[in-house]
Amino acid sequence: MRWVGLGMFLNEEIYCEQSIRSVMENDFLDELVLVHGANKFAYFADPYGLSIDNTLEIIKSLPWYGNKLKVYNIGWVPSKRELRNAALRMLTYRDSTNILVLDLDEIWDSKDLALANDRFEQDRDLQFIHNELIQLRGDFNHYRDMSTGEQEHNLYNEQSEKQTIVCRDDTELRQGRTAERLFRWQPGMHYISHTCICDMNNRYVYIDPAYKDYRVWEPDIKFWHYNYLKPFPQVFTKFSYFAQQDGGKERNNEEAINRAMSEGYIKYLFTGTHPAGSWPVTPLPEDLTHPSIMDSHPYRHLSEREIVDPTGEWIRPEGPDREKVIAMLEDASKYLAPDNVDEMVT
Repeated sequence: MRWVGLGMFLNEEIYCEQSIRSVMENDFLDELVLVHGANKFAYFADPYGLSIDNTLEIIKSLPWYGNKLKVYNIGWVPSKRELRNAALRMLTYRDSTNILVLDLDEIWDSKDLALANDRFEQDRDLQFIHNELIQLRGDFNHYRDMSTGEQEHNLYNEQSEKQTIVCRDDTELRQGRTAERLFRWQPGMHYISHTCICDMNNRYVYIDPAYKDYRVWEPDIKFWHYNYLKPFPQVFTKFSYFAQQDGGKERNNEEAINRAMSEGYIKYLFTGTHPAGSWPVTPLPEDLTHPSIMDSHPYRHLSEREIVDPTGEWIRPEGPDREKVIAMLEDASKYLAPDNVDEMVT
């Protein structure tokens, strides 16, 4: 059984080393292809649509770089879909190849990877594993309970209400309850959005009824998502990105602030409550322990405020300093994709 990994990145210096090591140090992946680029709604990109932080330098320092670990600088693209497809095309395939999708703020434990391998080994008909994701919020000791599949980003909820995912044994999942990370490679696979992998007939392996008997829900397999445990500018621009790309809007800083402030986690940071009521951030259960690779991470024992706003310049009881946030957004978006970026061949 052969495993290959694909991912895309832009400014992921905080967790990228632990992320890559979590899937490479145990020799789980035979190959990891990472593409480096930004789309026209991205923040904190350089003039070429690449990172402005030390992510690339960190990746190049890892022992697998240039061998099992391959990086391609793509630059500006119309959407994340092009980045995913670029990584998919650059993988090398043989029979019995499985794919793991890795974002560089996600960490895997070796026992979960081993269980995923066992499931595919033991069931040759299996095409897709729906697995658990641990959405950390605030600090390392709290998380977002994903059991209902409800997202703080309302556009995701609207999409997920349209169709229920049905797995083998008639297990039903709400979209957003799980993420696409583990599947068996087929010829002709491609991404039609940056989240959904399709077969050669444009059927979503993730949700199409044709795959009902070929996908399973496996909550004992999980990965850890650290994306929201970052300084305020990175967290806020992520939600501003959602407000513009997913909302089909042109870049507008005033609207980005209004939209981002209506989203659950940003509202929570300023007020301590979710806009819809009680905010479902809860302490980690005792049976959930971080992968050991994270024990020495510099954020491991910091509080929420120490991670998100260590200098106390952003989070205020009276709400955001709009002028300060707008200045941050303007600086974060000072380099934009060229006007012809939507004309690129995909």
